[in-house]
Amino acid sequence: MSKNSIKNKIKLDLVDFMKSGEREKVDIIRFVMSFLNQAEKDKKSLLTDTEILQILKKLIKKNEDSFEQFTKAERNDLADKEKREMDFIKNYLPAEMDENETINLIKESIKNTEATSIKDMGKVMSDIKEHNDGSVDMSLVSKHVKNLLS
Repeated sequence: MSKNSIKNKIKLDLVDFMKSGEREKVDIIRFVMSFLNQAEKDKKSLLTDTEILQILKKLIKKNEDSFEQFTKAERNDLADKEKREMDFIKNYLPAEMDENETINLIKESIKNTEATSIKDMGKVMSDIKEHNDGSVDMSLVSKHVKNLLS
C-alpha cells in the first residue's frame, strides 16, 4: 500500500458521492476527513495507512458508544443514524480475521516469542500488533492470549 492509499480512496469516494448526490455519505466522509486532517496537522506530516486505520477505529468506537446511549434513551432515529455511520466507516477497514484465524495467529506468536506464562502476554500482544495491519481484533486477541497463557 502506498503511504496514503486509504485517505486517497476516501477522497475519491467523496467526489463520487458528491456527484451522485448522496448527501448522507458526503457528510460522513467530511466528518471522517476532518479527523484525519486534524491528526495530520497535529502530527505535522502525512498519516500512514496504519494511523488512518487507528483513527477510523476510534471513530467507529465513538459511534458505537453513541449508538448504545441513543438506544438506551429510546432515540431510535439517532441510533439508526449512528449505526449507518458505523457501517459506512467500516467499509474502509480491512476485513477482520475470524476467531479461528485469530487463535492460530496467537498460537504462532506464542511460539515465536517463546511465551510461557501470563507474564509474557505483553510480548505476544506487541508481536501480533507489530505484524498485522489492523485486520485483527485486539480485544479478541487479549482474551485468547489470557486463556492460552494461563
